[in-house]
Amino acid sequence: MLTPVFLFAGQGSQYHGMGRWLHGADPVFRESLDALDAVVREVRGDSVIEAIHAEGHGPERPMTRFALTQPAIFMVEYALAQMLRSHGFEPAAVLGASLGEVAAAAVAGVVDPRDCLRSLLRQTELFEAECPRGGMLAVLADVGLARRDPVLAAAHVAAVNSPENFVLAGTAGDLDRIERHLVASGVLCQRLPVLFPFHSPLMDPVEGAFKDLIGGLATRPATVPLISGTTGATVHLPDPAHLWRVLRDPFDLTKALAPLLERDDLLFLDLGPSGSMANLVRAALPPGSTSRVLPLLSPYARDEVLYRAVLDTRPLLAPPAPRTEVKPMSTPVATQDRTAAGGKTLDVYVFPGQGAQAKGMGREVFDRFPDLVARADAVLGYSLRELCLEDPGRNLRDTRYTQPALYAVDALTWLAAVGEGGRLPDYVLGHSLGEFAALFAAGVFDFETGLRLVAERGRLMGQVTGGTMAAVSGVDAALVERVLRDGGFDEIDIANYNAPSQTVIAGPAEAVGRALPLLKEAGARCAPLNVSAPFHSRYMAAAAEEFGRLLERTPFAAPKIPVISNADARPYEAGEVAATLRRQIASPVRWTDSVRLLMGLGDLRVRELGPGQVLTKLVDRIRTEAAPLPAPETTAPPAETAVPVAPVSSGPARSRTTPGSLGSEAFRRDYGVRLAYAAGGMRHGVSSVDLVARMAGAGLLSYFGASGLTPAETAAAVQRIRERVPAGAPFGVNVTHDPFDPRAEDALVDVLVRHDVRFVEAATHVEVTPALVRHRLTGARALPDGTVHVPRKLLAKVTRPDAARLFLSPPPAALAQRLVAEGLLTAEEAEAGQRVALADDVCAVGDAGDHSDMASLWALLPALRRLRAGLGGVAEAVRIGAGGGIGTPESAAASFVLGADFVLTGSVNLCTAESGMSAAAKDLLQDADVHDTAFAPYGDLFELGGRARVLRKGVLFHARAGKLHDLWRNYDAWEAVPAAVRSKVERDYLGASFDEIWARLGRTAGHGLDPKRRMALVFRWYCAQASTWAIDGTPGRVADYQVPCGPALGACNQWLARTPLHAWRDRHADELADRLMTEAAAVAGPAA
Repeated sequence: MLTPVFLFAGQGSQYHGMGRWLHGADPVFRESLDALDAVVREVRGDSVIEAIHAEGHGPERPMTRFALTQPAIFMVEYALAQMLRSHGFEPAAVLGASLGEVAAAAVAGVVDPRDCLRSLLRQTELFEAECPRGGMLAVLADVGLARRDPVLAAAHVAAVNSPENFVLAGTAGDLDRIERHLVASGVLCQRLPVLFPFHSPLMDPVEGAFKDLIGGLATRPATVPLISGTTGATVHLPDPAHLWRVLRDPFDLTKALAPLLERDDLLFLDLGPSGSMANLVRAALPPGSTSRVLPLLSPYARDEVLYRAVLDTRPLLAPPAPRTEVKPMSTPVATQDRTAAGGKTLDVYVFPGQGAQAKGMGREVFDRFPDLVARADAVLGYSLRELCLEDPGRNLRDTRYTQPALYAVDALTWLAAVGEGGRLPDYVLGHSLGEFAALFAAGVFDFETGLRLVAERGRLMGQVTGGTMAAVSGVDAALVERVLRDGGFDEIDIANYNAPSQTVIAGPAEAVGRALPLLKEAGARCAPLNVSAPFHSRYMAAAAEEFGRLLERTPFAAPKIPVISNADARPYEAGEVAATLRRQIASPVRWTDSVRLLMGLGDLRVRELGPGQVLTKLVDRIRTEAAPLPAPETTAPPAETAVPVAPVSSGPARSRTTPGSLGSEAFRRDYGVRLAYAAGGMRHGVSSVDLVARMAGAGLLSYFGASGLTPAETAAAVQRIRERVPAGAPFGVNVTHDPFDPRAEDALVDVLVRHDVRFVEAATHVEVTPALVRHRLTGARALPDGTVHVPRKLLAKVTRPDAARLFLSPPPAALAQRLVAEGLLTAEEAEAGQRVALADDVCAVGDAGDHSDMASLWALLPALRRLRAGLGGVAEAVRIGAGGGIGTPESAAASFVLGADFVLTGSVNLCTAESGMSAAAKDLLQDADVHDTAFAPYGDLFELGGRARVLRKGVLFHARAGKLHDLWRNYDAWEAVPAAVRSKVERDYLGASFDEIWARLGRTAGHGLDPKRRMALVFRWYCAQASTWAIDGTPGRVADYQVPCGPALGACNQWLARTPLHAWRDRHADELADRLMTEAAAVAGPAA
């Protein structure tokens, strides 16, 4: 049985949007929050709910206005408590920190929540009038640093959250200096969104006024134990003196939590907005604790996921079955449908392997399954209980004993978990030996058969001697492999890929001993393992062969639950159990790819069955450090499903080309997509929210077309996309360059940085701009292994090799330093930028729709590949793709044959149901043939002679825009154009007089601007308006529709003419991508 404890956080936990989803979904939360908001309206006349849930304000926008944050945190936390109580969660205790203690007091019945809120509103007026300004700084280090480092003496320790997390309070100037000092010293720190130096002597000037104000608040004895975060003690009836201490004194959560952490049956529920209390408690739980910790809200997770995860624990509050050694990981929500992939939540059970064993393991399950324990004793010839609980002969270190003992505990823990009731997991997997427990759980063999297998496995592996293993962490596997290769350590194998930054090597002891110093020099942390043999390496081949003979004689059933194998990070196939288990002994454990595979199928709720929490922590690390692998091509994992993985060692050649094997595996991995394919951004939102959301939901990359939109419109579009796709789904935004208005690009990139849009597609850039460099390098940092981590990805579309050279080179150092001086980059980010190319991907664009230099893709693509090879250095890591003319499977296949790492489509997506183009324009596009396009002036580059390929059939834009460009070239002023021509242009093209259009642009005729420039701006207006007319489907303006379109669409129309996708209303961007790549794979033929 789990007993709830409610946790409440204080200032610094707030963010815009907190509780927005719950306000719409849970009636009790909504009613409670609305009732408190009515108090605010009564006292001040404004609405807290409207302020914190305002459209366009996301978690990334700081919420620092004290008059808002003080009531908002209290209101949200109190409403969460009322909601939880309505669902049957009655707290056995409440614990709050700082302002959170006030919320806890209201929940405990000490104060009336409405009266308390009125008091908080008056406090905000007091603090803003009389409190000194300052702030708070969270420091991720032991609190002793505050005593050891004299620079920190200027501030005060305000809070100790954990042994490695404390908070300083001080003036803004002092905290600025301390923050710079800590950053320079390599100490992680974070400024909190708080404007006052709470929990420090700097608050003393308001003591008297505060106590007078709080003295009018009626209090009652607590009806629920109220644990003070300030004193660590239970408070029965807090008085004004205690409440002043809550505001002024530093608090130490480690002391307040200590008595609770000693218990083993608590359900800690974090009602703070940010989930920070849950993180602190989870990190502090003793090893083996069966208490659980769950947040209700977080700016980094979806509210509905957290909400359902909490509600799913309700059965645990009922009279329970005996506890088992089950360590659930707090990752959201059960679902009812087990077949849907991507965006759903998967229950995943994991079983630890050798290394997790510990004396005392199995204590809670042996008594529940006495018959199975007795059968184990008979099979093994010794007492399983005595070995696990007492280990008198210290045999738990011996592989021959460890493996059967750990298998038995894992398997019995599974049976205990099943006995709790509820649905079975969607997937099971085990680490090394733990895979046998996973197969038992999936019904592949019975308990006794599994025990006999692992006993023999342990005996055979125990016979191998003369080798050792070592854990290598802090660097990725690629660096480990490079060090081993360069050092000539051919006798050493990678045995485990445990996490992106943790591998295990195996081989002869002498060779491993020589390799470790070189790995340490490369930045790795190395730890020799206490093992007697090099498991999961070539040196286990003889044991694997002998074990295989036993496996061949053993009957296996097909898995009833999908089991992910260690050997290839794929689901076990029926009929392949024996072969896979034989390979497993001598093959590396691909744990990272196994978890990434499941991440690509949906959100994970992981439950570890067996001793310890090693795998839970590894899964957590993988989810932090790695992107999901692309989801399989079917939603459920049948035997024939080819799951894309990233094997480290080469395997046999593939017999056929599949859509998922075309192009670069690194492209698919880095973007978290199924296919090496992207749908390019089309301006004015033609690459619409609908299109991008549909592609992202299907695991495919696309870019929203932001050119021509305001920053606010783009921000709103990004928000709508995120509301419709799973967290982390792949999408980006297109950024174009206008040399006449560089501020537009700066403003757009500012939005993308603030909204943390990681993927950008750059188009029409003929020079490197500050905006591109800012986006590329924000968050960049050097890693201990000497590599550079750049969280943002840039795909550059180019039509010439000289433009490609800009993106294959590092960002200009002078430009980066200018951004540092402007406060838009840090010095560390600028320095890291000199070690990477400006782009991750460069796309060779041939004769495409919209802006075009009329390049030949088939000449440009090989030229860029040679340019990359010639430049070397950072350019080597840049992928080269193909775009412009990709409209059929044959053109896509040809691109891959020529070495393209990916393909990018454009025109073909215009004529899809999700395109932002009007139905009237799509009707025209659907009938277009290959020859039905023409070149016209490109509005954004009108004066520079920029050209765009546009639809010709059924419209006159190409001719009319061309006529306007001729007038601009041949005349220096509008007044110099012949009167008859002016009249025709105004009547048929502009639909108004030249001066009227000029006035619409907010200009006054004839004042201060070159007349030729005036002409250019009016003619650019026509080009832009022609795009708008086409997008809106303006009646009466069909002749002027500007529809950017290349010959690829005509080819696509021919290809789809006799298919269900003939009509544009039946074409969907994701289905078009899948069909194109599937048929391209068939055209490409067998893989080499």
